[in-house]
Amino acid sequence: LHRAVGFAAFLGVMALLFMALFTGAQPLIDGVDHLFKAFGAELRDLLGPGIFTDFLVDGVIAGVGAVMVFLPQILMLFLFLGFLATCGSLARVAYLMDRIMRSMNLHGRAFVPMLFGFACAVPAITATRTMERRRDRILTMMVVPLMTCSARLPIYTLIIAALIRGSRLTQASLMVAMYAFSVSMSLAAAWVMSKTVKPLKARRLPFIIELPPYRWPRVPDVLRMMGGKSSMFLREAGTVILACSIALWALLYFPRELAKGSPDYSALIAHAPESQKAELAAQ
Repeated sequence: LHRAVGFAAFLGVMALLFMALFTGAQPLIDGVDHLFKAFGAELRDLLGPGIFTDFLVDGVIAGVGAVMVFLPQILMLFLFLGFLATCGSLARVAYLMDRIMRSMNLHGRAFVPMLFGFACAVPAITATRTMERRRDRILTMMVVPLMTCSARLPIYTLIIAALIRGSRLTQASLMVAMYAFSVSMSLAAAWVMSKTVKPLKARRLPFIIELPPYRWPRVPDVLRMMGGKSSMFLREAGTVILACSIALWALLYFPRELAKGSPDYSALIAHAPESQKAELAAQ
């Protein structure tokens, strides 16, 4: 709770968290990627060439792999957030952040839903129900989607890994900077809306919060939270990513010219009307 040491400790914990995401999850990511590529290659050999095979391997399996390949990082992120939430640390972070957020006309309690927004915006918006005043709940709901949620984590990871060839510490520091930028923009947006949107103009109430004692988190509770939030990520973000992957495959695959003598070309001639079979065979 120290004015300087507390913030430094919180930033240090977040830096260690993102460094662990890069170093600890990378072997699992490589393993999942290799597993889906091997499964796609085996399926292609089993079914043989054709449009249906390309759809299954390059569309469906590659789309599922694009979602599952980042699941280890998502699980680790929820694991760390669950640990911080159940050990009594987040209440102290909210107390520290109230000194900054009061200047943005936000409640200190709003930082906990905003921190949950790092994982997923849906449970973060639900968490605003613990705030007493309707104005504070609505203002927090408006800025929570600006936080960097777990659906954006694969994109950030891909960009950092492709563009930054430095050490793991450099990559983790850049990830922390991107998250800090999202927090800064969220606070700035809250300040602007509290000054310009009439229903959100109100005097700030004093911040009162109970600081629980530090305790060792119960592993079943942390695992239950990790499983529930990860399944929500797979339902909400994974389905969209899978649908977009299949749509991109179709856009890149069609239109296409069929090589003469290929299985797709033979199937096209077999299902063509009798009046067109001779013309297709001649072509």
